[in-house]
Amino acid sequence: MKEKGSTLYFALVILSISSLVVLSVSTVLVLQIQTIKTLGDSVLAFFGADTGLEKTFYEAYKGAGINIGDSFSENLSSSLRYEVWVLDPSQCPPGTQYYCIKSIGTYLPSETKRGMQASI
Repeated sequence: MKEKGSTLYFALVILSISSLVVLSVSTVLVLQIQTIKTLGDSVLAFFGADTGLEKTFYEAYKGAGINIGDSFSENLSSSLRYEVWVLDPSQCPPGTQYYCIKSIGTYLPSETKRGMQASI
């Protein structure tokens, strides 16, 4: 007579464990989806920074007179922009002779920023 409720108890334990597993997997999947979205935004911001660096190098190559302390910014699209600073060699890695260029790209919808720096 003591075993009449054991099947119900066993079913509740199995249901609880199954619910916990489904909830855990769902949480992991949502976090992975958010990470993948952020990764795409990061790539766009990185290419924005790269564009700023390349454009500054091109302007220096053309003889546009890039000077220490200059800064530039440009909107590449409605959602992507870059900012560039020309830094003094004392603010740059060892071995820098003239100046270094620091560029930060920003993907505006998520405000994701990525930067890069090059020395000359």
